[in-house]
Amino acid sequence: MKRLFLSAGLAIASTAAISADAGQIVAGENKVEFRSTVIFTLVGNVGIPNRGPLSATEDSFFSARGIAFERASQFDFASLQTYVQEAVYTGEESQQHIPVFEGPRIIDLLSSVHAEGKTLVIHRLKGDPVTVPLAEAIKEGAVLAIRCNKIPFAIGDSGPVAVIFPDRLPAHDHANHAALGDAFIGSVFLIEIR
Repeated sequence: MKRLFLSAGLAIASTAAISADAGQIVAGENKVEFRSTVIFTLVGNVGIPNRGPLSATEDSFFSARGIAFERASQFDFASLQTYVQEAVYTGEESQQHIPVFEGPRIIDLLSSVHAEGKTLVIHRLKGDPVTVPLAEAIKEGAVLAIRCNKIPFAIGDSGPVAVIFPDRLPAHDHANHAALGDAFIGSVFLIEIR
């Protein structure tokens, strides 16, 4: 298993830089107009939010799942690409037909919006939320994967995003997502930091 930084001079982006690249800030508000569909939301103890609190009318999907928040930052695909991209190989680099996941490290996302806490609650489209201590996620190099083998995730293919823990990957190679066990959490749409 190997991790590589794919960035060529990209720095960890601040929320303002993300907003300038991926959309624009509405005057007088800390709200971003994105170029494309929002695919991931970070809620909870977020120091620099880019959207307002939960709206019962506009956020019915979150409400139906019992998710409530006052502070949140949203990301579209373009904004997630502004971060340093880390590649996570699920086998030897020289082997063909192994998944290679790419995306920003979770610690970089949290740092960019000044998020603080001790626990991550990872919400996915199917199944119960997964709770992970923040210290463990950092230690295990957690990555918010936005692509697999250079192709963005689709909703039916473990998307909109996935969380992968490189240091949890078993020593042997894996040719599919299901064989990755607890090293891979697919169909993630929101992470709450507590």
